[in-house]
Amino acid sequence: MISTKNQKYEATQIECIYMNYDRIGIKLYGRRLVPTDLCFYFEQSQENKGLRGLNEWAARHKKQVKQKFFQTLM
Repeated sequence: MISTKNQKYEATQIECIYMNYDRIGIKLYGRRLVPTDLCFYFEQSQENKGLRGLNEWAARHKKQVKQKFFQTLM
């Protein structure tokens, strides 16, 4: 499960994870754009640990991590 301030998302709702430089977006099934609340950065001091954890989560839940430009939905 991934959670934001306002909502929780089950792994089954998540299609894939986009990465564009240091910007990360969680794409949901049935959506063309990444919701703004699912777009984030890791602080530089936490980037390595955060990316490692995110990749481990993706592998555990069989979600692709794609190096790709993505647009957000405001």
